[in-house]
Amino acid sequence: MKTVRLPKNLENQLKTYATREGVSESQVIREALVEYMAQKTEHITPYEAGKNLFGQVGSESTTRSSVYKSELKKKIRERKASH
Repeated sequence: MKTVRLPKNLENQLKTYATREGVSESQVIREALVEYMAQKTEHITPYEAGKNLFGQVGSESTTRSSVYKSELKKKIRERKASH
């Protein structure tokens, strides 16, 4: 349980809002805090959420997608050298 000190004008606004909405002041504070925390919590991007999976499907290699371009260039050079 936490105790919070509010400026008088904010306390009056809280009381008025809670009365008008028919809810407790504690409920208003809890809902406001949940909303605040949701906005402030760092959200991960879709890339961050799946980055450990990229390149593994099918080949089961975790580096395949990152080395594909260099491997392709190497094969092209080898082919040109053999002709």
